[in-house]
Amino acid sequence: MKVPLAYGIAAPIILALFTLGCEYHEPLEPPEPSFGMEKMLVSEGMTFRYKYWKDGIIQITGYTGKTDATVPQTIDGMPVRVGTKAFYKMNLTSLTIPPGVVGIAYAAFKEYHLTEIEIPGGIKSIDDSAFMQNIRS
Repeated sequence: MKVPLAYGIAAPIILALFTLGCEYHEPLEPPEPSFGMEKMLVSEGMTFRYKYWKDGIIQITGYTGKTDATVPQTIDGMPVRVGTKAFYKMNLTSLTIPPGVVGIAYAAFKEYHLTEIEIPGGIKSIDDSAFMQNIRS
């Protein structure tokens, strides 16, 4: 059995896991982009920065625009993943993630103001702390 652990876990806990036969794994870092510079998609008052990735997925790397955002389902016909800190401190109040979006990275929406969010059931992964530190007005 593999058990992912967050940084800062005390040594006794790790020792106990090894005693129980579990394996320790460091948290994964986001993959390096395979090619190309960051590009932009502008749609209905929203601007998304993105990159192409090795695994055939577009990773959104940043956002500017309205406080009620809708993540694109695909970009250039490729599935989309919301990258690390892509919407960091964006003051979003409403967010729609359509079916087809394949994942949400660590801290993708860190320090936000969401009061409403829609997440489809088909998302393959939501990393730890993807929606950390919601700031309510």
